[in-house]
Amino acid sequence: MEPEDLHEQLKNTPFEQLKPRVPQKLAEYQPVEPGILKVAPFLQALVDFAPSPTGQHGIAVDVLSCPTSLCLEKLAKQYWEGLIVPIRANGGKTPPLSDHFTPKSEDSGVSVDAWLLEPSKCDRRTMRKLVLHRENYRCSVTGRVDANSIEDSKTEIQHGAIPSTVENAHILPFSLVYSPKGKKTSSIWQLINAFSGVSLDELNGDNINRPENGIGLDHTLYGWFSDFSLCFGATIEPDTYTVHYWNHALGWGLPSTVSFVSRSGVPVPDPRYLAFHAACARVVHSSGMAKILNELIEDLEYRDVLSNDGSSAHLLHNALGMLAQQ
Repeated sequence: MEPEDLHEQLKNTPFEQLKPRVPQKLAEYQPVEPGILKVAPFLQALVDFAPSPTGQHGIAVDVLSCPTSLCLEKLAKQYWEGLIVPIRANGGKTPPLSDHFTPKSEDSGVSVDAWLLEPSKCDRRTMRKLVLHRENYRCSVTGRVDANSIEDSKTEIQHGAIPSTVENAHILPFSLVYSPKGKKTSSIWQLINAFSGVSLDELNGDNINRPENGIGLDHTLYGWFSDFSLCFGATIEPDTYTVHYWNHALGWGLPSTVSFVSRSGVPVPDPRYLAFHAACARVVHSSGMAKILNELIEDLEYRDVLSNDGSSAHLLHNALGMLAQQ
């Protein structure tokens, strides 16, 4: 059967029938080119943890359509270099608010009602105001109170509580839409859409700053969330999530679940965005690529290879090749 005919046949086959064939296909894989990527476990994890039925089906079809081990390697590299590495590299790298065009004086004057009337004008400063307001100026996980909000008399701290710096964490990174040069990362968004069903259209422009794409996190947890050491798994209860972490030293004292509640009309985090982030984290850890990913990001940042706008893809590919030979 021709590859095109096979691909079309697989597309019309239910995922339940394709799923058991994926590990059989990956068991036949033999490394062709040197690399740091664990191809078979990585592709299996993509199929297992893709956060949408369409994503699971599509990746399973792509895996089973590969006629050779080299084809499987190229498919794995497409998602590794084009999705996982950029998401991890750009997580937690929203530019400081002081660099944004919105005057700081507007921070105290933006009302929740005004945002609800004009959601398309939600910049990063407004987003932070809304997210912290929704979380009552506390970390969504630890409950620690934001020190700046105490200073501004927006909230109070109980005796014995520990103040902290609470960040507004973009679930899907800000840099996926904006870059210093204003370029859009369309290639990454194509993979995000294929993997999760989330479209660039709904988060384009300032929509990336909507409170549905933000959670309030203690500064330390913000770092763990950004590097896939922490994620939130859906439960049967709406807007209630299990707190997942992979380094048990990180999880000391963390609650087992967190719940998000709308406050003053500010919407809760979008479950699809949290599912996407959790899927990326699970893929990385399930495939045994977490340590390699962290070392890779450190090395690439040292080499100054990564850019926020996706224009460094060819440099990223070359750097990954060099690392594979070290």
